Amino acid sequence: MNNTDASGAPLSAVQSLAAGAATALLAWGALSLNLSHVPGLHSDEAWSGLFAMRMQHNSLLSLHAMNWYTSSIYEWLLARVFDVFGAGVFQLRAAGAALNALAAGGMAAFAGALFGLEAVLAVAGLLLLLPFFPLESRLAWEACAFQNALTLAFIAALWAVRRGQRLGLGSALALCFAAALGTLNHVIFLALPLAAAFGLFLWQTANDDARFSKPLFASIAVLAQLAVLVLCKKGLSQELWVAHRTAALLFFALLPLASAFAIWLWQDSGSRLCVNLSQKSAGHKHVKKALLYLAGAGLAATLWFHGTAFLGLLSGFNVLKRIFSLDLGLAGACVLFPFAAVLCGAVLEGAWKACKDSQDETARIFAGLMLLSYCAVFTALRNTNSLRYYVAFFFLFVFAASAFLPAFLRRSASPLRLFMAACAVAVSLITYIETALPQPRPPFHYTQGWHDENSAHMIDTSALAAALSRKGVCVFEGDPFLVRPLEFYYAARKWPCRPGLRFSGEYCQNCQEPPYIK
Repeated sequence: MNNTDASGAPLSAVQSLAAGAATALLAWGALSLNLSHVPGLHSDEAWSGLFAMRMQHNSLLSLHAMNWYTSSIYEWLLARVFDVFGAGVFQLRAAGAALNALAAGGMAAFAGALFGLEAVLAVAGLLLLLPFFPLESRLAWEACAFQNALTLAFIAALWAVRRGQRLGLGSALALCFAAALGTLNHVIFLALPLAAAFGLFLWQTANDDARFSKPLFASIAVLAQLAVLVLCKKGLSQELWVAHRTAALLFFALLPLASAFAIWLWQDSGSRLCVNLSQKSAGHKHVKKALLYLAGAGLAATLWFHGTAFLGLLSGFNVLKRIFSLDLGLAGACVLFPFAAVLCGAVLEGAWKACKDSQDETARIFAGLMLLSYCAVFTALRNTNSLRYYVAFFFLFVFAASAFLPAFLRRSASPLRLFMAACAVAVSLITYIETALPQPRPPFHYTQGWHDENSAHMIDTSALAAALSRKGVCVFEGDPFLVRPLEFYYAARKWPCRPGLRFSGEYCQNCQEPPYIK
């Protein structure tokens, strides 16, 4: 390993905690800025809020949320928030924003403990300067609220599995419960333990190196747990839930507990089994080639389905379109997409080199493996491009960047460093100015990767709700993306109703003046 690529001196526990606390405070400041109005209340957020209001008096109505692959855990948490603070857009978003601020602080502390002060600065810079985290992590969606914190918990617990001579029961419990909660919350979380198991097995097979044998065994055991969890959750009908709610809750609570005890009890024999499997696989060149081809196919699929979408996310170009209906045009694209390409390329190159060199620092190999293997399996779980599906992806990218970005910037020419810094600062200024002082703009359709998006869905409808409340309108019809937010405002405020009045409307793509509704 080149000396310029080496990580800095790891921070002490006290220094890491201090860095994490500072990052968490900054993240909360960024996420809470104008939280009630930026962005406008989305229909899916309103659905979560309305469902949470129903659960204030009826506990868990269902384990499912909108569909079988999401759960009502987030709505249950919102119901408790509403019990204490009342219902409103700020309260709807505050719980997720607070969790994400803590996750940002936790990631900074974790990176500092592994890679040093430069890693902390990389984490804070990417999370707070690029638009994606401050804007997407404030949304009241289950995919946005929990994913960062649970992603951090999973990778930190997996790293702790590697560190000790004996795996502690606490680490096993953290690993299994993070995986279970994440997958219950949204099945896309399954990509993370799948990536860990696949990536660690491939690396161990290719390098004949057993240093990750315990994390590999733990990952495979977690995957088995999640297979049972997903199958049972998918088969859990509303009738079964109503009839056997206590038994179902007990089962979903005991499943990760049993898995954690199994991992803890059988860690040595499981680790030896993984070593034997990887050695036998390495001895069969066709198996080894098949694994490499599978990884290559997964990486190619992710590049094809998600490459442009992820660059649009990293650059902030598509995030600003989505949240503010702000199109920076060809000039903005010609600046920000190269910035994102350099950033992405630097981190991926560092991850690739670390994984190829078995003599590299173990922490750097771990960071690189988690990102590259996630890229290899991600498309198996999701081939569409909605921004919410990239929450864990981006957080893993930030973790890998904490290991590889500082070294890249150190060895880069001054003009390139200046370009990268200028782009990050410029897009950050746009983000925070727009957040503090949002400007009404005509909505439009745009392409996020292969996915058509409509920026109208993020228009702030609070002024319209206030006008309808003054008129006593309590019945709403039309576009569900418009109606649901109005229903939430009414449910939260309970204004007096005048009989016979109703509102019917939809978002207007051709209107040139606010409120862009007809």
